[in-house]
Amino acid sequence: MTALVWDQLPLSGRSLIEASAGTGKTHTITTLVLRLLLERGRRLSEILVVTFTRAAAAELRQRIRRRLRIAARAFGGGGPGDDGEIATLVARSADRARARARLLGALRELDEAPILTLHGFCARVLAEHAFELGAPFAAEAAADNDGLAAAVVADFWGRELLAASVAEARALGRRAPFSVLLGLARQAVARPDLEVVPAVAEPVDTAAPLAALVAAQAHAQKAWLGEREAVARLLTSHPGLKRNLYRADWIPGWLAGVDALLGAPVPAAAELVGAARRLTPGALTAATRAGHAPPRHACFELLEALVCAHDRAGEALESWVLAFEQRLVAHARATLPATRRRAGVVTFDDLLLQLLGALRGPGGEGLASALRS
Repeated sequence: MTALVWDQLPLSGRSLIEASAGTGKTHTITTLVLRLLLERGRRLSEILVVTFTRAAAAELRQRIRRRLRIAARAFGGGGPGDDGEIATLVARSADRARARARLLGALRELDEAPILTLHGFCARVLAEHAFELGAPFAAEAAADNDGLAAAVVADFWGRELLAASVAEARALGRRAPFSVLLGLARQAVARPDLEVVPAVAEPVDTAAPLAALVAAQAHAQKAWLGEREAVARLLTSHPGLKRNLYRADWIPGWLAGVDALLGAPVPAAAELVGAARRLTPGALTAATRAGHAPPRHACFELLEALVCAHDRAGEALESWVLAFEQRLVAHARATLPATRRRAGVVTFDDLLLQLLGALRGPGGEGLASALRS
């Protein structure tokens, strides 16, 4: 890293300038434009200035206009005011009249100068080379608020859920509601080279683990109905339990959680399964002081089987949702761009992708050469 010296920065090759906010980045850009005009004899139409937002591009154009006017006045003998860089350029000039004429010419063509956002640059290239690239001549870019993406996702969502079980649909709603799926589809289409992970082997079997979960819930529920009070007495009176982990006033809440779990549709919410985890043999053994046997009851074994069945069903449903998302990505990438083209809709992301595709295509080198010139 070296400090920037404006009049020593090379005007060929590549240079990276890093600066914090408020340190004069825009001023430096306008100075470089002046140097390219005066020292390299470039026309303003040959200097590409790209930024991120329309507001930034408008400000750059305004600031370049202002400095061109100051410089033209200075080269005409009017003085540069407090602009030290322009004063230096005037002092170094061998032909001030010619330099002034060049600056006035730049002012006249400023409105056509390529001072653009990245999307604006892509739109300009596609419009100027529409015939060679097979691009629409009058397509106007807009944000993706046309509803086409939502329609494509809704069509896929509806068709896929016709064959889904209630548990699968519930898992999808919790993990990836429609708004999340819509965002995923838009991102996948905007970044077609991006690999989506993890890849999920299909088909994903959720029927077997869900059936095992229903059976485990039924077995635990049958035993729990008759043994709940005995379990409550055992947990609150057992002398070996660490009471900092199993306080007596916490026990009723966990028992109520098990009540709700055993009456809930499968798969149940994670917080309900968490109550049952507290009452499994492994958890109780870990919470028993040395020298004491942990509390034992048949319901604890059944609750452990229920928790394990929930975990296996949850993993299967997680894989099912991931596979659903993978299929959605593939469907959106295959369908949405063509749907937009048929509707005559071009989004800002489409501009980037169309230009990228043109540069990678059979005429890409010719297009790159035209842009370089």
